[in-house]
Amino acid sequence: MIFNWYRELINKLPWYIAKPLGKCYACLTGQVLLWYYVFTVRPFNVVDMLFYPSLGIFLSYVYDKLMEWLLQSVR
Repeated sequence: MIFNWYRELINKLPWYIAKPLGKCYACLTGQVLLWYYVFTVRPFNVVDMLFYPSLGIFLSYVYDKLMEWLLQSVR
């Protein structure tokens, strides 16, 4: 595990800090996409800024359910 040290680090933090830093994949996706939008997209639009992370979180859930379904169909 390449990032085992990071998992051990965030497991020591309180849950409300650990979730957006990587303990919850949807929370991490939302944080990454929010800050990506804030730092890279110009002109800045608040509606798009809210839509961008929301779409990423939705797609991460779709990906998770799709992988779960595919892995169950293989068994």
